[in-house]
Amino acid sequence: MGSNFVATVMGRDFVSAAEQELDLAKIVNDEVKSNTPVLLCSVPGYDACGRVNDLSASQNKQCTSIAIGSTEGFNLAEKAISSASKTEDGSY
Repeated sequence: MGSNFVATVMGRDFVSAAEQELDLAKIVNDEVKSNTPVLLCSVPGYDACGRVNDLSASQNKQCTSIAIGSTEGFNLAEKAISSASKTEDGSY
């Protein structure tokens, strides 16, 4: 049911692309500017934090991880994004 809705709204190509594992390093290096925040969403029970931490370590970049399930988390995320977007060092 959900995949039919997504396919109708976003197109079948989006669904098939979403079913493949993404190359996070390629996306970050080729498609995202250093002052652009990246928000990852996943299914319940899966935490992408490990992949992000591994990527930031492999590229020797600072990484700030914040769970945004609460008002406090949203406020912390806003501050971290605002701070990181003002730098040119590629902080994550």
